[in-house]
Amino acid sequence: MKSIFLDTGIFELFFSGNQTIKKIFNQIKNETIKAFTLELNLCENFYKTCEKLGKETAQIRNISLRNSKIKILDINDQLTIRSGIFKCKYPQLLSLVDAYISGCADLNNLVIYSTDHGLKDIKEVKNNIFPLD
Repeated sequence: MKSIFLDTGIFELFFSGNQTIKKIFNQIKNETIKAFTLELNLCENFYKTCEKLGKETAQIRNISLRNSKIKILDINDQLTIRSGIFKCKYPQLLSLVDAYISGCADLNNLVIYSTDHGLKDIKEVKNNIFPLD
């Protein structure tokens, strides 16, 4: 079964009604794809949604993601060290969250699904970059 990492931009596309992303979420729901994300991505999604659409919408979307079949991963020592290595190697390219995404994908052999074109320059991880609508 294919295993993927969902970055924050993918959540934004899903909630905006992007049909390609909705198909991916249906595959996650039907358990034909295993999907992962980090607590950090939920935080990022919350604050971005809160800024644009308000706290109530951010809370509803947060609950929706938490109640989905997406596995939400916590930060641990191994992930922190691997992510730090990515941030050290790509200091200008990766934000701290993107370093954690790269570290997580690398440690767990996940394909990153993102809207962040900078991630395609990280050769150690596989990614699938989606355009913003």
